[in-house]
This record gives sequence, structure tokens and C-alpha cells, in this order.
Amino acid sequence: MIANGIQTSNFDNQQELIDDLIRMIQLEAYNPPKWVTDNIAPEFIPTTRLNIALKPTPIQKWNLPGVPKGFELYVKRDDLNGSVLGGNKIRKLEFSIAEAIKNGCDHIITWGTIKSNHCRTTALLCAQLGLKCTLLQTSDSKPESLATQGNVMLSMLTDANCYICPSETTNAEADEIVAKFCAAIHADGEKPYVLGRGGTEPIAVFAYLDAFEEMRKQDEKLMSEVTDIFVTSGSGGTAVSLGLAAHMTNSNIKVHGCRAWGDNQIFGKILEKELVGLGMDPEEHKFPAGHKYEGKQNLVHSHDFMVCGGYGNSCPEINEIALKSPRTTGVPLCTVYTGKTVAAMLSLMKNKPEVFNGRKVMFVHTGGIPGLWGDTNLTGLISEKFKKQQPIQPVENFFNQSNSSQNNSDEDSALNSDKESGMEESTNSMF
Repeated sequence: MIANGIQTSNFDNQQELIDDLIRMIQLEAYNPPKWVTDNIAPEFIPTTRLNIALKPTPIQKWNLPGVPKGFELYVKRDDLNGSVLGGNKIRKLEFSIAEAIKNGCDHIITWGTIKSNHCRTTALLCAQLGLKCTLLQTSDSKPESLATQGNVMLSMLTDANCYICPSETTNAEADEIVAKFCAAIHADGEKPYVLGRGGTEPIAVFAYLDAFEEMRKQDEKLMSEVTDIFVTSGSGGTAVSLGLAAHMTNSNIKVHGCRAWGDNQIFGKILEKELVGLGMDPEEHKFPAGHKYEGKQNLVHSHDFMVCGGYGNSCPEINEIALKSPRTTGVPLCTVYTGKTVAAMLSLMKNKPEVFNGRKVMFVHTGGIPGLWGDTNLTGLISEKFKKQQPIQPVENFFNQSNSSQNNSDEDSALNSDKESGMEESTNSMF
């Protein structure tokens, strides 16, 4: 028996059939814009995608303190895409997991750092779709100290398996571990699908090609005037994708990727690998290692000066903007990803404005808000603020302060009354 192209004989019970049909229903055909099909060979373009995120996400004028006079700043709020707690990773997974489902895979394997937004998003989306999930995450902390922090806690609320390996684990070592996971999963009769670190892989590039087209349709006039786009560059795929989009549409937009870890040379290798995976020649795009990018033919201008020594590290500039942005604009930032990017952007605006194509700038907010609960830099800052200002107090303190203020006010009134009475007596004695 075949139902909608699915052989029911492969299922142990009716619920499995229902679950698979639900997943299949969420798949839809991917129809890329013409500028994509004109630049990428058909065999590299995905044919299906999931439609999970709420789109389009808002574009807002961003009155962020510290932006120098003459610059105009906007923010693309992909932290508000309404699915598995927001962020750029869901857009990538709409393509990657669609590919997994199309190939009949039922167990997703991926890896990233312990604070990875990608791992959290993957775990929650797999739970939503009824897929099994295994996460390999790097950390030097004891597992028992991690389970209730930020993204990890959200992953642990699902049935995802999480395995911790040392922070210095190389890509090659991680690949070996993942291969062993795959073998064990195959032995259990399941079919694994491996996602790249941070969700970065050629098929995921289409996520922000799609988002770029979304922005063009949202506000054609604004996007024709935007001169620069800033985005966080961790695993690098979002920056690569936006750079390709700007290049393929012949726009005048210069894309800047601000490193959350690693240097510009590392990003150069990431970009080259992505281009090869899309059947493109990296030499055609003239993307040299380093940060000396000049001219429209270069895809991404990479900045690594705000890495602060490594992943998860912060500095006063990052801390300041991570505290100031939500307080003054209601837009939250973390110190691990988005805060680094905004701090780098503001520094360049003030100290190296010549690196910009113009003065109308778009910041693509890639989310990561759940990670705030595991952002030890921010929790330390808030703890310090508590010691100094005590922003959270027992309600009795309010009434005690009010009574104290009232008492002081009564004393002042009495004193003023005595002074006025004395003046009257003195005045009367003069006559």
C-alpha cells in the first residue's frame, strides 16, 4: 500500500505513518529567484524546503546610542522569526532538514560549541518534526554543570542526546566521532543525516539568499539605498550567503562579517569551501585570505579585531553595548555573537568610516536570545550591577523609603513653617 508516495509497509504502527505524513506535508517546493538560477547550476539548487519560520521578519529603524552623526542604522529582526525561539539557524535548517527528510533520514547528527544556537535550534526542530537528534558539543566544563544553562537546557528539554568533548577538538577529530555515531545509528536500524558545524554547508547557503530576496521585496526603496550589511560570522554560512546575494543581484551593498571566533584567514577558508560546494570557482570571486577586500567583486569584508582572544570572550566595548541596547532600544544582544558584531560595527563607524560603502547600514540580527541565560559575561555584569544598585528589592523597602521620604517632607514643611512664623514675628516687631 502506498499513501502519498510513502510505503506503509515500512512502518511498525499507524502513528509512525502519521508522523511521517506530517513531516512530508511541511515540505514544499523551493522556487529560487531568477538571480539565483542565473548564477548557480541546477544540480546544486535544492528542490524542497521546510516552511517553519514566520516570515518576513521585521526591518526596523534602530536608534542605537553611539552611532556617529551621518550614519543611518536599520536592523533586520531575524531574532523574531517565531520558531524554536528565533534566530538565523532555523532558516538554514529549513533547507538542510528538508534534504534529510527527502532522503528518508530519521536521525539528525550535528555539532558545535556548548553555547551553540545551532545545536539548540536543531534539537527543538527535530522534536517538532518527530526526528531523533544527537549533538556533539565542545566544552571543558563538567557535564553536570552545563545541563541547566542557556541553550543546553533547552536542548535537554527535548529527547536529544548530547555528548561533550574537549574545546580543542579539531574538525578532523569531530568528523571521526561523528562517523562512529553514524555507524552505531545504522546498526540500530535508523538512517542518520549529518549537518555541518553550526549548520554551515552548501545547501544552507540558500537560507540567506532567500532572506536577501525577502528584504528586497519588503522594502525595495530602502534596500536600493542600503550601502552596507553587518552580520555575525561564526561558522560563517550566513555571511557567505549574504555576500553571494549582494554579488549576484549586482547591488551596491558591501557585506561585512564580524568574527565571533577565529581570524579572517579562517573565514577565507570557510568561504572557499562553501563556493566549491556550490560548484563555483573561488578564484572568480577574488576572495583573498585576510581582510584586505576592495571593490564590489569581493563577497565579504571580514573583521576579526573584536574576537577578544577567542570564542565566548568579551571586553568593555562588547559589554557596554550588550547592556545599552536592550535598555535604550529594547533589542537584546549577547556578548558571544551579536554583541561582538555591533561593537565592531560601532568601532568602525567611529574610527574607520572609510571601510563603509556609504552611511546607510543594515544589521542582520541573527538571534541567540535563549543563549543570554548561559552568557556568563552578562550574568557577571548583572551580578555586579545588583551589588551596586540593588535593582531587585523586597517590597517593604519601597514603603520604608516612601515613609522616610514623607517624614523628611513633613520635617521640611515644619521647618519652613517655623521660618515663616519667625519672619512674621520679626516683621511685626519692626513696626
